[in-house]
Amino acid sequence: MEKFGLEWFVKALKGRVHKKHPPFIVDGISTDSREISPNEAFIALKGSNFDGHSFIKDCIQKGVRTFVVSEEFLSNNSTFFDKYDVNVIKVKDTLMALNNLAEAYRRDFIPNVKVIGITGSSGKTTTKFFLAQLLSHKYKVKFSPKSFNNNIGVPLALLSVDSDTDIAIIEMGMNHKGEIKELSKIATPDVSIITNIGYAHIGNLKSTRNIALAKAEIIFGMKEKSTLFLNKNSMHNDIFREKALRKNIEIKYFDVNEAKIIENKGLDGIVFEYDGINFFSQVPGVHNLENIVCALEVSKFFGIDISELVSAVKSLSTPEMRTNIYRKKFTLIDDSYNANPDSMKKAIDLLDSIKTNGKKIAILGDMLELGEFSEQLHLEVAKHLLNKDIDYVICYGDEFSKVHDFLIQSGKDKSKILTASSLTEIAEIIEYILKDGDVVLVKASRAMRLNEVSDFLKTKLKEQ
Repeated sequence: MEKFGLEWFVKALKGRVHKKHPPFIVDGISTDSREISPNEAFIALKGSNFDGHSFIKDCIQKGVRTFVVSEEFLSNNSTFFDKYDVNVIKVKDTLMALNNLAEAYRRDFIPNVKVIGITGSSGKTTTKFFLAQLLSHKYKVKFSPKSFNNNIGVPLALLSVDSDTDIAIIEMGMNHKGEIKELSKIATPDVSIITNIGYAHIGNLKSTRNIALAKAEIIFGMKEKSTLFLNKNSMHNDIFREKALRKNIEIKYFDVNEAKIIENKGLDGIVFEYDGINFFSQVPGVHNLENIVCALEVSKFFGIDISELVSAVKSLSTPEMRTNIYRKKFTLIDDSYNANPDSMKKAIDLLDSIKTNGKKIAILGDMLELGEFSEQLHLEVAKHLLNKDIDYVICYGDEFSKVHDFLIQSGKDKSKILTASSLTEIAEIIEYILKDGDVVLVKASRAMRLNEVSDFLKTKLKEQ
């Protein structure tokens, strides 16, 4: 992060100084009292289940000397800071102040950094990871290792970028209409990528067209003659084309069908030909090829000869809890970070494609935020499972209990289609059926906490 003075800081926040105690030294911004460093400014955010103002004393004890707090907090605690030698800036709304700060920082300190914005229904974080690894072949690249894709994460990601960075990759997610518009306004992407449109968040937005309109908001902050990358095989590209052309934004496409699969090595990766060049990626899953192709196309746009990226593609790695492979006497496919109907089917396809002498076990939990479409979309996943080469399916959650019932009614062996009412019960089932040589897939929406099942299985692997 670039250095700035108190006057700029206050103006950028659109706040006022409540207390000044020189020197003013800030080399970072934090909203997390657990991870804050002494020279970082603490912005006390308030949400429905937390209030950062409650952790100000913890920050002071850690040596933090600059705070951004709400006017409401100070009106109720007017003498709170009297005995502390700190800088205090008051703002009407701390979250809005964080967004204001990031917008000003982008404008004033990193205007020459090329910002790539990424959104889409699935594949955002993985594409971000792949793209960062490939672009780093030639450029100094900054990206957040975590999702950091909402109205807290995007500002923090931008504020971590230095002026000597060549390219910053910013992921933008949403749950509702209007959210990406604000993120794009802050980040002003020079290049944007829309990975695909699927059913994630359809419970809030009611149709894939509305989802596409919400994702199209990434165009809002883009300048004239900037560039938008679209998935040639995704639905609703007409929406993106119309909005992009209205702003004189160049449109480019990436197309996974232009990649020829030479050999699918299952969990050992995939060999493919693209643009006349043979590549090998250790990342498993045909579905990940789409993310790789996107990253290659954007790398070409930034002037990289992709023939120079053969070794970089070979060593690509995925983010945590996204198709992570752990192997000893049995194999774990940890895909527990999140799930929507499209990513769930792709994970099932991956498990189906694997050749093993052991059993193939799928531990699957509910996909959330599907609203009135939930039962229908879970049923589609159930139908997708019917003819797959998977030995055991362990169903967890209200919706997947219906998947269990459908599979049994469709003639599947009821001794191998199981349901669990708790994470503990899943662990007990696993203890009973898991043998050497087995392959286990774990997949669900994050709130289902199946990552804890993955952690249990990782512990078992460590014991081997």
